[in-house]
Amino acid sequence: MSLCIALMSEAAATERLERLCQELARAVDEGRLEDVSRLDHAIRNAVIALIGEDQFGDAPQDRVEALQRALVSVRNAAAVLQKTQEAVQKTQRKRGVYLAYSKGKGKGKG
Repeated sequence: MSLCIALMSEAAATERLERLCQELARAVDEGRLEDVSRLDHAIRNAVIALIGEDQFGDAPQDRVEALQRALVSVRNAAAVLQKTQEAVQKTQRKRGVYLAYSKGKGKGKG
């Protein structure tokens, strides 16, 4: 008995990559970090699959453009996550200073 695996067409693989990137943007906007991690992994696999489709020739322009759009999408998501992380860290620092002063440890009270 042999196992027959239907491979995804290039167009379907490109559409999947673009759908994953859209899902990533929504997950970032909604703060769903578990989904961000899952989608990051799925996007990496989709990119590897797209690149691996044409190992011996030039990639068609639509595939290159899809990969470029995916890169922009991932960079945008990373930038949003970085800003969010910086805002959280800033809030935590402010909270720490407030707690230090409220417990009498600020202004040389040691």
